[in-house]
Amino acid sequence: MTCARVYRGPLCPFEVVSIFESEGYSKYDTKYIITFLEGIVQTYIHNSVKLSNDVIGEIILINKSELSRPIIKVGEEYIDLTKHRNLHIASLV
Repeated sequence: MTCARVYRGPLCPFEVVSIFESEGYSKYDTKYIITFLEGIVQTYIHNSVKLSNDVIGEIILINKSELSRPIIKVGEEYIDLTKHRNLHIASLV
């Protein structure tokens, strides 16, 4: 899903995690899918990301309750994406 295809461009990994959070829990065994997704998102800690408002920040902490909405450090400010529903990770930088 994160690779480019002839019929669509690549999806941001956090968009894919969001899809699994919204659809995958009903399609897959939650014990396995949560373990899998937690492992995936942990690899992105300290990666730079571009938010939907074009601001660049760094992933600092993964929210266990919403894996696709981590806490992002932008300068000296911390943005908790679970509290800023209008923002999401648009891409990895």
